[in-house]
Amino acid sequence: MLRYVNEFQLLSGDNRNRPRRSRSRPRRSRRSDGEMARATIEEISRLFAAIGITPTLAGLGLPSDRIDWTAELALGIDRLIKNNPRPSYLPAMKRLVKAAYDGDFAGSAI
Repeated sequence: MLRYVNEFQLLSGDNRNRPRRSRSRPRRSRRSDGEMARATIEEISRLFAAIGITPTLAGLGLPSDRIDWTAELALGIDRLIKNNPRPSYLPAMKRLVKAAYDGDFAGSAI
């Protein structure tokens, strides 16, 4: 779900958990933080594919009738929800889990 969550976070407007360049290193690129975040997401996806991690929850074996159940359980994980800079509500979590199930990266950014 990492790529889907990162896509979701890109719209938050809060930079705390957004993938970005390290502030401790000098900037070596003329790309913006948003462009670097996008490149990081793409590299994570490439790395996962290279080592054989499936990009979808369907590929992991989650039955389609458990998507809503998974979203409901995810909202109950306090440390994930409290540290999330973007408010998490059940409809948004259902869309995120459904996007991760289908492999719909654009759908996770809604």
